[in-house]
Amino acid sequence: MNRGILLSIAILIAGSIGFAGAVLSTAPAAEEQAQVIASVPVEGSEPVDPRMPEMRFTFSRSMDVSRIGLGAENGAVFPEIGEAPHFLDDGRTFVVSVFLQPQTRYVMVLKGGGEAGFSDLAGQPAETFRLAFETGPEPADAGPLPEGAAGAAVDLDPGNDAGDEGEATSQ
Repeated sequence: MNRGILLSIAILIAGSIGFAGAVLSTAPAAEEQAQVIASVPVEGSEPVDPRMPEMRFTFSRSMDVSRIGLGAENGAVFPEIGEAPHFLDDGRTFVVSVFLQPQTRYVMVLKGGGEAGFSDLAGQPAETFRLAFETGPEPADAGPLPEGAAGAAVDLDPGNDAGDEGEATSQ
């Protein structure tokens, strides 16, 4: 075989695996997906007061407010939705008005990407987020929901330096 061809093949092989074992890559590092960093109620909360009027989800960055994707797992109970789900003015906090039943286990999935999914302002699909919680018994009094009864927002990303802007809170 011609030495020039052998040398070309050797250079191609060396280039594809890198020189001296180093791997060459021209692909840019993937940007971290937007993700839910706080929710009300908190994942696994039990019992959640069935009078809780809304659920809140705070994303790690501003989102495309025209793209949302809510779903349920097969066989799971999905909360009855009230008024249209929407983002607050901060562009990070997503609010879902709900009507909950007592002593019911709910699962809600916020879908990332695709045509029917959450994406950030750059069009990068968000990470899918699953929230499961259970409501408690019907309260004896029919009064308004006590302050903090649904549980306060918990920062799911303690290293997040986004500050308190747009943090989800109980109402």
